[in-house]
Amino acid sequence: MIQSCLAVTRRSALVGDRLDQFTSRQPTARAYSGTDTTTQSGLLIIGAGLMRTGTTSLKIALETLLGQPCYHMSDVVMHYGEPHIKLWLLNFQKMKETDGNNIHFLWDDIFYGCASAVDYPTCAFYKELMNVYPNAKVILTEREPRAWVDSCRSTTLCPDMLRTPTIGTRLSFWLRNLKSLPTLHHTMFAHTLGENYGSMSDKTLIDAFERWNKTVQKDVQTKRLLVYRVEQGWIPLCKFLMIPEPPVDTPFPHLNKKEEMAKNIRILFDQGRLIDTVFLYLLILIPLTWAFYTYVFNYWAS
Repeated sequence: MIQSCLAVTRRSALVGDRLDQFTSRQPTARAYSGTDTTTQSGLLIIGAGLMRTGTTSLKIALETLLGQPCYHMSDVVMHYGEPHIKLWLLNFQKMKETDGNNIHFLWDDIFYGCASAVDYPTCAFYKELMNVYPNAKVILTEREPRAWVDSCRSTTLCPDMLRTPTIGTRLSFWLRNLKSLPTLHHTMFAHTLGENYGSMSDKTLIDAFERWNKTVQKDVQTKRLLVYRVEQGWIPLCKFLMIPEPPVDTPFPHLNKKEEMAKNIRILFDQGRLIDTVFLYLLILIPLTWAFYTYVFNYWAS
């Protein structure tokens, strides 16, 4: 099924204005149509693994193998911004209202032009997406639990990410067209890890991580699921997709290291802290300046 779908999509990629989309392998944004268009879409791979399990490396690997974009949280942050964040929040709201049943809209508007989708927010909807895309296979990325929680504590679940956003932080997100990103983060993590994820101990977080992985393996048929660690490289991935391995000199991607992501998060929140500091100085300086000039004016006027 993967092979036949790829043959069709690769042929279609050679014509019309979608050629650039596939050759550049950058997700192509599409305005929300407000209609149910799921029958038009063709997701081949659904990623059910949580953050910090090698999803960025898997994204690049799938793009290399399939020749089409793979949707990832990094695309939400760097390419789509607030419009997609709102679509995801709307889907979370609908899932809550319907108990996860009959969520059959918005998906084509989100995944337009992509053959696969991994990481958050996709992983939170793997069950719904399996019904929408019955021919899609599921990949569950795993990682040694202790290494996973250490990586999360340095990045996606670091103190800055867990605090209530300040005025400066909110403005920093707004300037990047990511106004509702803190809300999406909370919604995603509460759904997958538990409502009290922010106060969990390392052990409780690991329990939540392992519980999620076990639930995925229980929900997905064995023949439809690949439980995968990125250090396994190309072989199990290609065998699962039933496609040839890339040339032997093609290295498997290993991207988004903990230190790199921690640095990017720190830059974002440092900007917020700078804005907070400027606001604080202005709040102090403006009244003092006004009081000084009032005093001087009254002094000379008298």
